[in-house]
Amino acid sequence: MSKILVLSVLPIAFWMMFGCDDEAVEDPNPPVDQDAEDTPGDTIDVQDQSELSDTAELPDSTELSDTADVEPDETPSCGRTELLDADVLDLLLVDALAPNAKRSFRVGVLHMQECYEQLAMPLVEVDEASKTVHLRPRVWTREMDCLGASRQVTRMLTLQLGQVGEWTLRAGEKTLAVMVEAPIERACETAEPGPCDFDCDCPSPMRCLSTLGLAGPFKACAEPCETSFDCMRGACISMDDGFDLTCQVQPGCRPEEPCPEGWLCEDGNCVADFQLNGSLRKPCYCDSDCEGPLTCIYPREDAVQGNCELRCSTSLPHHAMASERYCSPLHICMASDAANGSICEWLGE
Repeated sequence: MSKILVLSVLPIAFWMMFGCDDEAVEDPNPPVDQDAEDTPGDTIDVQDQSELSDTAELPDSTELSDTADVEPDETPSCGRTELLDADVLDLLLVDALAPNAKRSFRVGVLHMQECYEQLAMPLVEVDEASKTVHLRPRVWTREMDCLGASRQVTRMLTLQLGQVGEWTLRAGEKTLAVMVEAPIERACETAEPGPCDFDCDCPSPMRCLSTLGLAGPFKACAEPCETSFDCMRGACISMDDGFDLTCQVQPGCRPEEPCPEGWLCEDGNCVADFQLNGSLRKPCYCDSDCEGPLTCIYPREDAVQGNCELRCSTSLPHHAMASERYCSPLHICMASDAANGSICEWLGE
């Protein structure tokens, strides 16, 4: 019987993820430079949090009424921000060595990004019965005047497939065959980060990845990321003789590289300078109705009213603590197939 799992995936800095500014800083709405190619990366892993504070701020209002106070013909016309699938240009294997059933690997999904588009959380649908994986890179889009040409981006998605055999990966009209090998027979040896054969050889949230170094291909524990917000601590960078886009032990923010507006730099990490709650996640018609970095998002195509939401661009649930640092406490980035399925959600929802 076919079993389909819907996962958000991981996954170079913030400037390549978003909009049309020209700042080379980590920003949820970074610039689009001409003739640039970017390689964001995604990973999958959401940690459950079963205990919520009894003193949490106002619960979020995510269910929107179809009976708004303003009649539909009186609704302001300011354009809607929509969540759409990107048109895939190519699909390629990033890892240098074949994965096994106990080791993760990364693939690259290439697509174009316009200056008015912001990357959204991609979706991965795994059909274990047919050994097929459907990859869906997505963008937040709202046509507007902005400077900057369209550019090609590469989303690096981290996968772990537990069945041995040949898998078919599909993204748009592109397909890629990946052979998942049987793991060697030995127990996991969790230790300090270093050479590895399995994900379980690495301390969480690291994965056992492979890449091509100056001396040839190798495997090692690494924490894949797309931006420094994805990292437990440190910065998301690419190494000359190592992995592209992994978390490294160095500040993710500093005076010369400050956090985007709405976040503060604390101990080298950007943390939210706001608390999402019902007073911020309020009903809206236009972006101007929202405060701070929030945007007016409509939950359905036929909805006559939206809600102010904080959009997510990477698979921040790679680690719940990193996601809360971006979204504010008691909130985490969630991906779904809904029209608003790439936003910070309250953990009580």
